[in-house]
Amino acid sequence: IVSEKSGDNAVLTVLTDAETQDYVAALTRMSPDAAQRLDEAAREAIATGAKKQDVAMLINESFNYDLAEIFKRMPSMDVTYVNELIDLSSDAMRQLSSSRSKWCKAGTYEKMQYMSEKQAMEFGQSFFDYGTPFYTYAVRVNTILFNGVADARKSPARYGKLTSSDEAALQSLMFSMMMDPEVQSLMAMGSGRMNTQALARVDLCKLGLAGIDAVAKLPNETKGRLWAEGMRQIDSGEITKQLQGLQMSAF
Repeated sequence: IVSEKSGDNAVLTVLTDAETQDYVAALTRMSPDAAQRLDEAAREAIATGAKKQDVAMLINESFNYDLAEIFKRMPSMDVTYVNELIDLSSDAMRQLSSSRSKWCKAGTYEKMQYMSEKQAMEFGQSFFDYGTPFYTYAVRVNTILFNGVADARKSPARYGKLTSSDEAALQSLMFSMMMDPEVQSLMAMGSGRMNTQALARVDLCKLGLAGIDAVAKLPNETKGRLWAEGMRQIDSGEITKQLQGLQMSAF
């Protein structure tokens, strides 16, 4: 049985970076049972000669160990954790964009339409190879979420329904995003078949950053209510239904 001390988890005998250590500590704090499952899977994998990447895949799988508990508690996470997610995402997007990472180029993902299902799956998994920016980002995001869920279980934040001032702030946010040069470049391509060369020039990181920075400027009270409502809709499946409706209307 895994100890309550996260340092006893077998994962950390192979993956020694600080981000993974923090992640295992947060997972242990949120769900000792989930941490035990990870420990057992890691011990079995290591015994059969698993390499760092193999163990990192177990970390990725453990993101989903206790989804029911995670989604149940996320609407009552304190807004300080939401701000941590915003700051982390903003920093990650800026670093990727400034380094001109291929992951920021829309053309990188445009190639996926020509891949087989297996190739597309392998391509998607490669995002999260151990040591890549996406692996580090995903681990840090989940560390924040798991700590937020653990605290929400003890001291849940209570947010009311969205107010008229929240809706006005959202309208202002959308207008701000529409004025962003990267968003306007994407809109200028039109709704028809996009020019491949034009699409390749779109910096998705700058596009994401426009949205993140706009959300960061919202009042904490508004962010809290938006977060809670968004998480409730995800948990209920309402957002999935809306996305499916948009897909149907596009054809």
